[in-house]
Amino acid sequence: PFSSRLGGLFETSRSAVAAAMPKVAKTPDSSVDPFTVTTEKRDMDKFASLDFWGQLDAAVNNASKPDLKKLPLFFVGGAWWCINAAVCVGLTWYSSGSEMWTSAFHEALLKNTIAYDGIASHHGFSMCYRVLVGQPEYNNKFRPGSIKEPHNSVVASIPGLGGQRRTNIDILGHVAWDLARVWLIISREPSPQCAWLIFGTMAWMYLFDHGEYVGVGGMYHGPWSVFILAKYYTASEQAAATSMLQALLILLYVGCGLGKMGPWFVAVFNQEWTLPPWAARL
Repeated sequence: PFSSRLGGLFETSRSAVAAAMPKVAKTPDSSVDPFTVTTEKRDMDKFASLDFWGQLDAAVNNASKPDLKKLPLFFVGGAWWCINAAVCVGLTWYSSGSEMWTSAFHEALLKNTIAYDGIASHHGFSMCYRVLVGQPEYNNKFRPGSIKEPHNSVVASIPGLGGQRRTNIDILGHVAWDLARVWLIISREPSPQCAWLIFGTMAWMYLFDHGEYVGVGGMYHGPWSVFILAKYYTASEQAAATSMLQALLILLYVGCGLGKMGPWFVAVFNQEWTLPPWAARL
């Protein structure tokens, strides 16, 4: 019968796929050192025998190894940083009306850098390699039906705003994110409404599109949005803004320290200090 032949075909196809896939050990092999596993094909079975954290160590260790092929990326990345920095200075000079390098200019430069970096991170051109390779996934946030990740299951259950797929409401939220930061850049004296919109779009993204929050550098822009709110919700009191900036710096340094408290520190340190070819020889 046709159904029998069809079932046999599916069974044969499933067996062929299973045979072609790498064999994964049922129980992790603790005798394999993750830092000896390479990206060579001969180490495929060794990698598969590791547990999740072992595979993570192996992946980070290999990604942090010095590679001369990455040397041009340092120069291109430096040039791209200069372009972004020049854009921030140019926008501040044009929009602030302040004399270059005065206190008023630096104050405007701070808010404009925060806003510009938010837009750049939101659209994928804050890092040079994404521009060079043309990665398109940053456009997914503007596509209804694309996958999103709410902060938690409670938030995900809220009708209209929650869920695992983006709706037109999410698209409007991302558009509002960009417009809020454009408003901050062009405002010589940002209004409390502008400051609340900066904070509100950040809070919305944190709760309802948490994956995007992480992608745009939420560890920076989250506290920065609170700083902008504290600074511009009133023109007379700046103590809250100063305190928030101090807390941000403390969290940044303490967080960097806590992030290195573990066996992965060897790979992190290697990535930060010996990735350049000249430092790999030290």
